Amino acid sequence: MEAENPLKKYMEGSILEGKVFPKHATFSKITDEVKEHSKIIFVVFKRLIFPACLFYILLAVLYQVNIFASLLIFSMFFIYSNFLPDFDALFKYSDDKSKTSFIMPYLVLFFGPLFIYDMAFGSKKPIYTNKKGRVFHNLTMMALYGIFIYIVGLGLYGSILEPLFLTFFGIIGYLTHLAVDNKLYWSPPK
Repeated sequence: MEAENPLKKYMEGSILEGKVFPKHATFSKITDEVKEHSKIIFVVFKRLIFPACLFYILLAVLYQVNIFASLLIFSMFFIYSNFLPDFDALFKYSDDKSKTSFIMPYLVLFFGPLFIYDMAFGSKKPIYTNKKGRVFHNLTMMALYGIFIYIVGLGLYGSILEPLFLTFFGIIGYLTHLAVDNKLYWSPPK
């Protein structure tokens, strides 16, 4: 007899019953999405990210700078950005203007983990939007995300090179996700 996964039990028992997350965000759907996108991460890492890391290491050797912490952060941003577009699956559609906010999808795009943590363990209130469809699955949101992480990178590093690499890794992760989902278009859904 197979032991039941405690995370699955918690998520399906308290969070995923349609009260906080939408009904389509089931535990099995989430794990299937993670499996689908994890396969391609290794291919993209080998073909794009690893050569970019080697180029970055070469620059670091030439300029005699310690960059290994930065490379770890860049790689984490690549992986995080690969799953970020699916955060829009957590939105619930509503026509009620008092429940929705124009700014909320952008806040979730920029600070996603904080909102997911709050939804799961804090307020347990859903995030409503007046946009139908997959809000983050387009190139416009990817560009906004790239601009945001570049600005954050400027604040963190205080130079130009590191934020460029941080943005490159983030955008490659986001683009990989859009390519896997076959959603490479500019305009968000109506």
